[in-house]
Amino acid sequence: EDIKEKWLRKLYKSNADLKVVPRFIFEGWTADDFDTFFSRPDKKIQLIDDVTKLLSKYKMHGAVLEVWRQMPAQFFSQLVDFLEILSDRFRDKDLYLCLVIPPSNPDPEAAEETPYNISHFVSTSPLLDSVLIMTYDYPAMIQRPGPSSPLPWVESCVSVLSPNYEHRHKILIGLNLFGNEFSRHGHTPLEGASYLDRLRTLKPAIEWNEPSGEHIIQIDSQTEPRLIVYPTLNSIQVRLRLAERMSVGVGLWEIGQGLDYFYDLF
Repeated sequence: EDIKEKWLRKLYKSNADLKVVPRFIFEGWTADDFDTFFSRPDKKIQLIDDVTKLLSKYKMHGAVLEVWRQMPAQFFSQLVDFLEILSDRFRDKDLYLCLVIPPSNPDPEAAEETPYNISHFVSTSPLLDSVLIMTYDYPAMIQRPGPSSPLPWVESCVSVLSPNYEHRHKILIGLNLFGNEFSRHGHTPLEGASYLDRLRTLKPAIEWNEPSGEHIIQIDSQTEPRLIVYPTLNSIQVRLRLAERMSVGVGLWEIGQGLDYFYDLF
Protein backbone atom coordinates (compact mmCIF):
# COMPACT_ATOMS: atom_id res chain seq x y z
CA GLU A 1 0.00 0.00 0.00
CA ASP A 2 1.69 3.19 -1.25
CA ILE A 3 -0.83 6.02 -1.05
CA LYS A 4 -0.11 9.75 -0.79
CA GLU A 5 -3.11 10.99 1.20
CA LYS A 6 -2.20 14.69 1.03
CA TRP A 7 -1.82 14.44 -2.73
CA LEU A 8 -5.21 12.72 -3.00
CA ARG A 9 -6.89 15.45 -0.98
CA LYS A 10 -5.39 18.08 -3.29
CA LEU A 11 -6.68 16.22 -6.33
CA TYR A 12 -10.21 15.94 -5.00
CA LYS A 13 -10.17 19.59 -3.93
CA SER A 14 -9.05 20.73 -7.38
CA ASN A 15 -11.77 18.75 -9.19
CA ALA A 16 -14.72 17.23 -7.40
CA ASP A 17 -15.59 15.12 -10.46
CA LEU A 18 -12.16 13.47 -10.60
CA LYS A 19 -12.10 9.66 -10.43
CA VAL A 20 -9.03 7.97 -8.93
CA VAL A 21 -8.49 4.36 -9.99
CA PRO A 22 -5.23 2.91 -8.55
CA ARG A 23 -3.21 0.07 -10.03
CA PHE A 24 -2.93 -3.28 -8.28
CA ILE A 25 -0.09 -5.43 -9.62
CA PHE A 26 0.55 -9.12 -8.85
CA GLU A 27 4.28 -8.59 -8.70
CA GLY A 28 6.60 -11.38 -7.58
CA TRP A 29 3.91 -14.09 -7.61
CA THR A 30 5.10 -17.59 -8.51
CA ALA A 31 3.12 -20.34 -10.22
CA ASP A 32 2.64 -21.92 -6.79
CA ASP A 33 1.28 -18.62 -5.45
CA PHE A 34 -1.29 -18.44 -8.24
CA ASP A 35 -2.20 -22.11 -7.79
CA THR A 36 -2.82 -21.60 -4.08
CA PHE A 37 -4.78 -18.41 -4.64
CA PHE A 38 -7.09 -19.76 -7.33
CA SER A 39 -7.72 -23.02 -5.48
CA ARG A 40 -8.77 -21.26 -2.25
CA PRO A 41 -12.17 -19.47 -2.42
CA ASP A 42 -11.45 -17.84 0.94
CA LYS A 43 -8.24 -16.30 -0.42
CA LYS A 44 -10.09 -14.78 -3.38
CA ILE A 45 -12.84 -13.35 -1.21
CA GLN A 46 -10.27 -11.98 1.25
CA LEU A 47 -8.40 -10.19 -1.53
CA ILE A 48 -11.61 -8.66 -2.90
CA ASP A 49 -12.60 -7.58 0.62
CA ASP A 50 -9.20 -5.98 1.19
CA VAL A 51 -9.28 -4.12 -2.12
CA THR A 52 -12.81 -2.77 -1.71
CA LYS A 53 -12.09 -1.69 1.87
CA LEU A 54 -8.97 0.17 0.74
CA LEU A 55 -10.88 1.90 -2.06
CA SER A 56 -13.61 2.92 0.37
CA LYS A 57 -11.10 4.17 2.95
CA TYR A 58 -9.42 6.52 0.48
CA LYS A 59 -12.60 7.38 -1.47
CA MET A 60 -11.26 5.86 -4.67
CA HIS A 61 -13.40 4.76 -7.60
CA GLY A 62 -12.12 1.42 -8.88
CA ALA A 63 -9.01 -0.55 -9.77
CA VAL A 64 -6.57 -1.15 -12.60
CA LEU A 65 -5.58 -4.80 -12.37
CA GLU A 66 -2.18 -5.86 -13.71
CA VAL A 67 -1.96 -9.64 -13.51
CA TRP A 68 -2.05 -11.09 -17.02
CA ARG A 69 1.63 -10.71 -17.85
CA GLN A 70 2.65 -12.04 -14.43
CA MET A 71 0.37 -15.09 -14.56
CA PRO A 72 1.30 -18.46 -16.14
CA ALA A 73 -0.99 -19.29 -19.07
CA GLN A 74 -2.49 -22.40 -17.44
CA PHE A 75 -4.43 -20.24 -14.99
CA PHE A 76 -6.51 -18.38 -17.58
CA SER A 77 -9.83 -20.06 -16.79
CA GLN A 78 -9.30 -19.59 -13.04
CA LEU A 79 -8.59 -15.90 -13.57
CA VAL A 80 -11.84 -15.50 -15.49
CA ASP A 81 -13.69 -17.13 -12.58
CA PHE A 82 -12.01 -14.67 -10.20
CA LEU A 83 -12.85 -11.71 -12.46
CA GLU A 84 -16.51 -12.74 -12.43
CA ILE A 85 -16.59 -12.53 -8.63
CA LEU A 86 -14.59 -9.30 -8.57
CA SER A 87 -16.74 -7.74 -11.30
CA ASP A 88 -19.98 -8.55 -9.45
CA ARG A 89 -18.66 -6.93 -6.27
CA PHE A 90 -17.38 -3.87 -8.11
CA ARG A 91 -20.66 -3.35 -9.95
CA ASP A 92 -22.59 -3.62 -6.71
CA LYS A 93 -20.45 -0.79 -5.35
CA ASP A 94 -20.35 1.22 -8.61
CA LEU A 95 -16.59 0.75 -8.96
CA TYR A 96 -14.59 0.84 -12.20
CA LEU A 97 -12.55 -2.21 -13.29
CA CYS A 98 -9.74 -2.14 -15.86
CA LEU A 99 -7.46 -5.01 -16.87
CA VAL A 100 -3.95 -4.31 -18.21
CA ILE A 101 -3.09 -6.74 -21.01
CA PRO A 102 0.07 -7.52 -23.01
CA PRO A 103 0.19 -6.41 -26.66
CA SER A 104 0.09 -8.69 -29.66
CA ASN A 105 3.13 -10.16 -31.35
CA PRO A 106 4.56 -7.56 -33.79
CA ASP A 107 4.83 -10.27 -36.46
CA PRO A 108 1.41 -10.18 -38.26
CA GLU A 109 1.64 -13.91 -38.99
CA ALA A 110 2.06 -14.64 -35.28
CA ALA A 111 -0.45 -12.13 -33.90
CA GLU A 112 -2.69 -14.89 -32.56
CA GLU A 113 0.21 -16.17 -30.43
CA THR A 114 -0.07 -13.19 -28.10
CA PRO A 115 -0.65 -14.09 -24.43
CA TYR A 116 -3.98 -12.22 -24.62
CA ASN A 117 -5.89 -12.87 -27.83
CA ILE A 118 -9.41 -12.51 -29.22
CA SER A 119 -10.78 -15.50 -27.30
CA HIS A 120 -9.50 -13.98 -24.06
CA PHE A 121 -11.05 -10.63 -24.97
CA VAL A 122 -14.42 -12.24 -25.69
CA SER A 123 -14.31 -14.00 -22.31
CA THR A 124 -13.19 -11.08 -20.18
CA SER A 125 -14.57 -7.91 -21.79
CA PRO A 126 -18.14 -8.38 -20.49
CA LEU A 127 -16.70 -8.43 -16.96
CA LEU A 128 -14.66 -5.23 -17.35
CA ASP A 129 -15.16 -1.55 -17.92
CA SER A 130 -11.98 -1.40 -19.98
CA VAL A 131 -8.86 -3.25 -21.09
CA LEU A 132 -5.62 -1.32 -21.43
CA ILE A 133 -3.26 -2.69 -24.08
CA MET A 134 0.41 -2.17 -23.27
CA THR A 135 1.12 -0.56 -26.65
CA TYR A 136 3.80 1.63 -25.09
CA ASP A 137 6.33 -1.25 -25.12
CA TYR A 138 7.04 -2.50 -28.64
CA PRO A 139 8.51 -6.00 -28.04
CA ALA A 140 10.92 -5.85 -30.98
CA MET A 141 12.70 -2.71 -29.75
CA ILE A 142 14.61 -4.66 -27.12
CA GLN A 143 16.43 -6.71 -29.76
CA ARG A 144 16.41 -3.99 -32.43
CA PRO A 145 16.59 -0.38 -31.17
CA GLY A 146 13.93 1.79 -32.74
CA PRO A 147 10.39 3.13 -32.28
CA SER A 148 8.64 2.65 -28.95
CA SER A 149 5.16 2.16 -30.37
CA PRO A 150 4.89 1.98 -34.20
CA LEU A 151 1.48 3.09 -35.45
CA PRO A 152 0.79 0.04 -37.67
CA TRP A 153 1.52 -2.26 -34.73
CA VAL A 154 -0.78 -0.29 -32.41
CA GLU A 155 -3.56 -0.59 -34.98
CA SER A 156 -2.87 -4.32 -35.30
CA CYS A 157 -3.12 -4.78 -31.52
CA VAL A 158 -6.65 -3.39 -31.58
CA SER A 159 -7.75 -5.25 -34.72
CA VAL A 160 -6.53 -8.60 -33.38
CA LEU A 161 -8.78 -8.27 -30.33
CA SER A 162 -11.82 -6.74 -32.00
CA PRO A 163 -11.87 -7.20 -35.78
CA ASN A 164 -15.63 -6.55 -35.94
CA TYR A 165 -15.71 -3.67 -33.44
CA GLU A 166 -17.39 -5.82 -30.76
CA HIS A 167 -16.75 -4.31 -27.31
CA ARG A 168 -14.17 -2.04 -28.95
CA HIS A 169 -15.38 0.90 -26.87
CA LYS A 170 -13.82 -0.90 -23.88
CA ILE A 171 -10.32 -0.89 -25.39
CA LEU A 172 -7.70 1.66 -24.32
CA ILE A 173 -4.45 1.89 -26.26
CA GLY A 174 -1.47 2.58 -24.01
CA LEU A 175 0.19 5.87 -24.91
CA ASN A 176 3.64 6.40 -23.42
CA LEU A 177 4.66 9.84 -22.19
CA PHE A 178 8.16 8.57 -21.44
CA GLY A 179 10.88 7.93 -24.00
CA ASN A 180 13.57 5.36 -24.64
CA GLU A 181 17.32 5.71 -25.06
CA PHE A 182 19.51 3.06 -26.66
CA SER A 183 23.27 2.88 -26.41
CA ARG A 184 26.00 0.24 -26.54
CA HIS A 185 25.19 -0.35 -22.86
CA GLY A 186 21.59 -1.31 -23.58
CA HIS A 187 18.18 0.32 -23.25
CA THR A 188 16.95 2.72 -20.56
CA PRO A 189 13.66 4.62 -20.15
CA LEU A 190 13.98 8.39 -20.60
CA GLU A 191 11.91 10.94 -18.67
CA GLY A 192 11.25 14.53 -19.62
CA ALA A 193 13.95 16.33 -17.64
CA SER A 194 16.67 13.99 -18.93
CA TYR A 195 15.38 14.38 -22.50
CA LEU A 196 15.55 18.18 -22.28
CA ASP A 197 19.08 17.88 -20.88
CA ARG A 198 20.07 15.76 -23.92
CA LEU A 199 18.67 18.43 -26.25
CA ARG A 200 20.57 21.25 -24.51
CA THR A 201 23.84 19.33 -24.32
CA LEU A 202 23.91 17.53 -27.67
CA LYS A 203 21.78 19.89 -29.84
CA PRO A 204 20.83 16.93 -32.05
CA ALA A 205 18.69 16.81 -35.19
CA ILE A 206 15.20 15.44 -34.53
CA GLU A 207 13.83 13.42 -37.44
CA TRP A 208 10.25 12.36 -38.11
CA ASN A 209 9.89 8.64 -38.87
CA GLU A 210 6.76 8.42 -41.00
CA PRO A 211 6.17 4.63 -40.85
CA SER A 212 6.17 4.54 -37.04
CA GLY A 213 4.70 7.98 -36.44
CA GLU A 214 7.47 8.93 -34.01
CA HIS A 215 10.34 11.39 -33.78
CA ILE A 216 13.80 9.82 -33.52
CA ILE A 217 17.21 11.23 -32.62
CA GLN A 218 20.22 9.40 -34.02
CA ILE A 219 23.54 10.40 -32.44
CA ASP A 220 26.42 9.06 -34.54
CA SER A 221 29.29 9.40 -32.12
CA GLN A 222 32.36 7.16 -32.29
CA THR A 223 32.68 7.27 -28.51
CA GLU A 224 29.01 6.90 -27.54
CA PRO A 225 26.49 6.38 -30.38
CA ARG A 226 22.90 6.66 -29.20
CA LEU A 227 19.38 6.48 -30.46
CA ILE A 228 16.64 8.40 -28.63
CA VAL A 229 12.89 8.05 -29.13
CA TYR A 230 10.75 10.48 -27.14
CA PRO A 231 7.10 11.57 -27.58
CA THR A 232 6.28 14.86 -29.26
CA LEU A 233 3.06 16.77 -29.85
CA ASN A 234 2.91 15.31 -33.34
CA SER A 235 3.48 11.70 -32.29
CA ILE A 236 0.83 12.00 -29.58
CA GLN A 237 -1.61 13.69 -31.95
CA VAL A 238 -1.42 10.96 -34.60
CA ARG A 239 -2.14 8.36 -31.90
CA LEU A 240 -5.14 10.30 -30.66
CA ARG A 241 -6.42 10.42 -34.24
CA LEU A 242 -5.85 6.68 -34.58
CA ALA A 243 -7.80 6.05 -31.38
CA GLU A 244 -10.68 8.17 -32.64
CA ARG A 245 -10.69 6.43 -36.02
CA MET A 246 -10.69 2.99 -34.39
CA SER A 247 -13.33 3.92 -31.78
CA VAL A 248 -11.08 3.22 -28.78
CA GLY A 249 -9.82 5.27 -25.86
CA VAL A 250 -6.31 5.99 -24.64
CA GLY A 251 -4.49 5.26 -21.40
CA LEU A 252 -1.60 7.63 -20.63
CA TRP A 253 1.36 5.80 -19.16
CA GLU A 254 3.82 7.53 -16.82
CA ILE A 255 2.30 11.01 -17.13
CA GLY A 256 4.85 12.43 -14.70
CA GLN A 257 7.65 11.64 -17.16
CA GLY A 258 6.14 13.70 -19.97
CA LEU A 259 6.50 17.39 -20.81
CA ASP A 260 3.95 19.87 -19.48
CA TYR A 261 2.73 21.07 -22.87
CA PHE A 262 1.74 17.52 -23.90
CA TYR A 263 -1.54 18.11 -22.08
CA ASP A 264 -2.50 20.91 -24.47
CA LEU A 265 -3.73 18.09 -26.73
CA PHE A 266 -6.29 16.73 -24.28
